[in-house]
Amino acid sequence: MEKELRIGQCRDSLVQLRTKLNAQARLLKYKYVNVRHQALNTRSRNLLNRTNAKIQAIATKYRNAFAMLKVLDQSEDAEWRSEFLELRNQDVHYMSEMELPNAPT
Repeated sequence: MEKELRIGQCRDSLVQLRTKLNAQARLLKYKYVNVRHQALNTRSRNLLNRTNAKIQAIATKYRNAFAMLKVLDQSEDAEWRSEFLELRNQDVHYMSEMELPNAPT
């Protein structure tokens, strides 16, 4: 029963992670194109920081659920192994990274 719970946690975490990464990409694009002046930049930066914190929390939740799955079901031919992979830090990035304009320096 706990294995099914962990599989559900992994699925939910991946959906939440994709949603937050898409939101982050849209926020960055909006910030680079539309935001000018110090106050608006500060607000948008704070919003991006909060979004990044949520992304890291969701990634940690997935990693914990995945680690528990590996402990609970150690067979190599388990069906969940084809659905879920280990999440590395370099895997957590938004898909439209190449479409963003260059950040102001």
